[in-house]
Amino acid sequence: MRLSMKSPVIYLTALCFLSISCQKDLELDQIEAETAIKDYERKSLFTLKTAVSEKISGHNKAEQNLPCESYLKITSDPSDGTETCSPTEFQKLQMTYHAQLASDPLAEASYNFYRNLNFVGAIIDESKHYFGADGGFTRLVEKRTRDLRRFWSLDHEIRVHGQHNETLNDREKLAEILLYFVEDIEVRDQIYPYADDLLLRNQLSPFLPDSPLFSSDGFSTFGGVIVIGDGLVEMLTEAGIDPEVAWSGVLAHEWAHQVQLNLHEDHNIAFPEPEADFLAAYYLTHKRGATYNWKSTEEFLELFYQLGNCGDTYHGDPQMRMNTAYSGYQLATQEQKKGHILSPEDLHVEFMEQMKNHTSGENTTG
Repeated sequence: MRLSMKSPVIYLTALCFLSISCQKDLELDQIEAETAIKDYERKSLFTLKTAVSEKISGHNKAEQNLPCESYLKITSDPSDGTETCSPTEFQKLQMTYHAQLASDPLAEASYNFYRNLNFVGAIIDESKHYFGADGGFTRLVEKRTRDLRRFWSLDHEIRVHGQHNETLNDREKLAEILLYFVEDIEVRDQIYPYADDLLLRNQLSPFLPDSPLFSSDGFSTFGGVIVIGDGLVEMLTEAGIDPEVAWSGVLAHEWAHQVQLNLHEDHNIAFPEPEADFLAAYYLTHKRGATYNWKSTEEFLELFYQLGNCGDTYHGDPQMRMNTAYSGYQLATQEQKKGHILSPEDLHVEFMEQMKNHTSGENTTG
C-alpha cells in the first residue's frame, strides 16, 4: 500500500534506544521490566540522518519521498453503525499477534523501534534478495517480476526487496541499518555494541524478533522500490490465502502503484488504492499476464477482501476491494478475446467508470 510523504526525507521521530543490563541466561519473566530495559536515561540516541533518502534512492529531491504504509491496519468492530462489515480473519490475526507482544514488556517496548529498523533495512539492503523466510518463494517472485515488466512496459526501473525477521537477528545487517540512525558515528566498529544490545534483547524475549508483525510491510516507493515482508504473507496464509496467491497478489498490487506513478506526473496526488487492486486483478487474470484460472481468481479475490478495512474510505472496506478486483478480472476476460493489453491510460478510464458502477450498486461479485 502506498502513502505519500510530502517531505523529501523520512522522519521517524522520538526513537529511543533501549539497552539491556541483565545477563543472557536470565529469563525475561524473572526480572522486572525496569531492570530489563534501560534506555540510557531516555536520551534520544537515534535520529534519522537527513541523507537517508539520498542514500536509498539516488534520485533527485522530488523523487526521494518514500511512500510507506504497510498492510498492518488493526481494526475492531466498526463504530459507525455499519452492520455488514466486521474485521477479517487477517485483521483478527494482527490483533492476536499484537496481544502477544503486549504480554511481554520487552517486546511491547521494542515494537515501534523494531518496525522502523526493518522498514529502513528492507529498502537499503543491497544484497541479493530472497522471498520467504527460507527463500522458498524466490523463484516465484522473480518470475512474476519478469512477467510484470513485460506486461506493463514502464519507463523506470523497479526493484523488489524482501523483508525478513532474520534481518533483526543479523549483527552485520543491524550495524548497517543503525549507521543510518545514529548521529556522529561513522566508523562501523563503533556501532557494533548497539547491534549487540539488540541481539541480547532478542534472547530475552520469546517474540523478538520472530513476530510476523516485524516483517509485515508491503509498500511501493517513488524511488522504484517495492518491499514485501515475510510476515505479511505468513499472516495472509494463516488467514486461509494460498501463499503463492498472496505473494503474486501483493506484488501485483504494489507494481500497480508503480503504474500509477508512471501515469501521473504529480507525485503528490493521492493514488486510489482500489485502482491498484483493479490493475492487479487485470494483470493476474489476463492471458498475457499471470493467466490465473477461475479457482485461483477466487483465491486472490479473497486476498483483496482480507486486506480491506472497515470504515477505511481511502483503501476500501473488504467488500469494496473484492468488487474492484472482480471488475479488473471481468475486463481482463473481455480483453482475452481481443488478445491485447489496454494501456494504463485506458485502464484508468475504465476504472473510473467501474467506480461509478460500484457507487450505484450495479456491480457485485455475486
